[in-house]
Amino acid sequence: MAVILPSIHQTEMVQLPYSGFDFTSRLQPSETISAASVTSTVYSGVDPSPQAVVSGAASIVGNLVKQIFTGGLPGVIYNLAVKVITSLNQRLEIDAYLVIVASPGATPPPATGQFFLFPSGQAILVPGGEGILTP
Repeated sequence: MAVILPSIHQTEMVQLPYSGFDFTSRLQPSETISAASVTSTVYSGVDPSPQAVVSGAASIVGNLVKQIFTGGLPGVIYNLAVKVITSLNQRLEIDAYLVIVASPGATPPPATGQFFLFPSGQAILVPGGEGILTP
């Protein structure tokens, strides 16, 4: 299962998704989350330190995993892996995609690819402009 998160400005510090990553539908009755972690890799673009967008440790609140994200490089799409171990020793994962956009007033990086603008006003850069992958 993959989640596309709302884009954030590189200077923002925000919890995404706002309510947390919800594992409820994947847990057995009375099963709980024992441990959680969030890792970040680059899906598209270049960032030598992709884990830097993950701020601090993930927190567990019931069946939710909450994580703060910040920084990153404008135009980079990050693949986030939210992994949990449960009280029944299940190993579960939710993948998410996060786009970082330039902060207002910042000079944007040079574009290498094709931009697609969506009705929502969000734009995505596709390297080489071959097309957009949709979930």
